[in-house]
Amino acid sequence: MKTINFNKTARIAFIAAITLTFGSLFVQANTVVKGKILDRNNKPVMYATATAIDPQTMQVVQGDMCDNNGIFVIENLKPGKYLITFRSVGFETEETRVIEVTETTEVLNAGKIYMNEAVVVLNEIQVVPAQPASKESSQLN
Repeated sequence: MKTINFNKTARIAFIAAITLTFGSLFVQANTVVKGKILDRNNKPVMYATATAIDPQTMQVVQGDMCDNNGIFVIENLKPGKYLITFRSVGFETEETRVIEVTETTEVLNAGKIYMNEAVVVLNEIQVVPAQPASKESSQLN
């Protein structure tokens, strides 16, 4: 009859459980979302921000600022659903659909994101003096 050393078996099971737990934590935090932000003329939108947002809480989870070529890389996303938002001064905010990161996702390529320039329309401004100018004050000395 074979005897089993429960102490040794328990130790091996504990080490295996710790390895699987911490191993999965490291795997879960390696997902990268990358892409390129362009204007409608195909020129890079420099220094725009790309932000991963939790769609349920609307809290920012992770983000990145584009480089000179409009390229962004959002790193270390854990499995879950995210809304990716793009912003830049002088441009309208752009949002992607909700994306899903799984435990097996390593890289999500968002591709090219096109931003529209913000158009600001001002109403007509009319400058009117508070009181009519008198004949004396309107003449130069």
